Amino acid sequence: MKLLIFSFLLTVMVFVTTTSCKHEPTIENVSSDPQDTVPNSGTPCEPGVVYYFRDVQPILVSNCAVSGCHDNVTKKEGIDYSSFASAIATGKIKPFKPNSSDMYEVLFESGDEKMPPSPRQSLTTAQKATIEKWISQGAKEYFCDANVGCDSTSASYANDIVPILTNSCTGCHGGSSPSAGVSLDTYQSAAAFANNGKLYGSSAHLSGYSPMPPSGSGLTSCELAKIKNWIDQGAPNN
Repeated sequence: MKLLIFSFLLTVMVFVTTTSCKHEPTIENVSSDPQDTVPNSGTPCEPGVVYYFRDVQPILVSNCAVSGCHDNVTKKEGIDYSSFASAIATGKIKPFKPNSSDMYEVLFESGDEKMPPSPRQSLTTAQKATIEKWISQGAKEYFCDANVGCDSTSASYANDIVPILTNSCTGCHGGSSPSAGVSLDTYQSAAAFANNGKLYGSSAHLSGYSPMPPSGSGLTSCELAKIKNWIDQGAPNN
C-alpha cells in the first residue's frame, strides 16, 4: 500500500512540474562569454546573444515606454521602461526566469490585462521571443557594435525596412489608432512617409522633424543607412 501511495504522489509531482510553465524558453546558440563593451566600440555582435540596446530597448521604447503608459514621465503604476536601469528597478524582470517575470507574462494576457493595452497592437511572436531570450540570458545590459559588418548597399523593404519599422516604430505608428495618424505597418503607408522625406528626417533626428523614436538610443547608423538606401532607390516594394 505504501508503495502504491508513493507512486501516486510521484506521478502527481511530475505532472505538476511539467505543466506549470506556460512559456518555456528555448535557448539556442547562446554564447557563454558575450562581449560587454561600449556602443560603437568596434566589437561585433555575437550570434545567439540578445543585446539590450540593439534588440530589446527598441521594442520597449516603441511599445511600452510611450506617453500615457510606461515612459519616464507617466510611469503608469510606477513602471518606467524607458531605460535599462529603470526597467530593472521595477522588479518586473527576474533575470534567468522569464516565466516569473511580470514584464514578460503580461504580453500573453487579454482584456484589461493586455499589454500593450488596446488599441495598441500586441507584440509579434518574434518580439516576445526576443524578450524571453533576453531574460533567460540574465537580462543583461550587454553592448555590441551593430554597425560592424553592416551592408546597406542593397536594402530591401521586406528584409531590411520591415524589421526596423516593426521593432522601433509600429508600436506607436501601427494598428487601428496610430500615433499622430501616421501608420507605418503597411508598404503603402511606409512608402508615402518615406517619399515625403519624413521617415528619414524623423529617424535621423534631423532639424525640422519630430525625432523618432522619441526616447532611447535611436536607430543605429546601419539602420539609418539602410533606410536612406531604400529611399534613394525609390522606396520600392522589394
